[in-house]
Amino acid sequence: MAATFDFRTSAGIRGGFGPTIASRDRLLNLEYSASIAENPTITIVPITGEEFTKRILQPLDEGKFEFLVRQGYAINMVLRLMARGIAIDDERGPTVLFNAPSQGGGYLEFRRRLLHLAGLDTERKLFVGPIPFEENHTIRTNRPPNPDEVVAALEKGFC
Repeated sequence: MAATFDFRTSAGIRGGFGPTIASRDRLLNLEYSASIAENPTITIVPITGEEFTKRILQPLDEGKFEFLVRQGYAINMVLRLMARGIAIDDERGPTVLFNAPSQGGGYLEFRRRLLHLAGLDTERKLFVGPIPFEENHTIRTNRPPNPDEVVAALEKGFC
């Protein structure tokens, strides 16, 4: 898709020498003018194919989510765009509220909870950020790990 915009500006000064006011009766008429024109073309190429699929299907990571919220976007709107649901653990056990209108009451509860989070954020009583945790795994072996095992452990985030 291409769009061309045409911007034009002009300015001028007119005057003359002679005993009469009418320009056709003057002995000498002077005119000075300047004109500027700009004609930029903007071309937008939509993404398609594998790149489009990756961008649409790849979920937002925590860093992008935190960036959007810290830029002033309403947290409930960001969560409505990116969250598939909310997992809640309460006295009745774990529950998942899905972000799908077809879920009826669960969807309404999902929206209600997001509005509650937005209210807390507006009152500056909500902290959004990563929750760091550390998990230790003890592995007993009678030999040191080989390079392939070390690489696999690094890829899984064990080190």
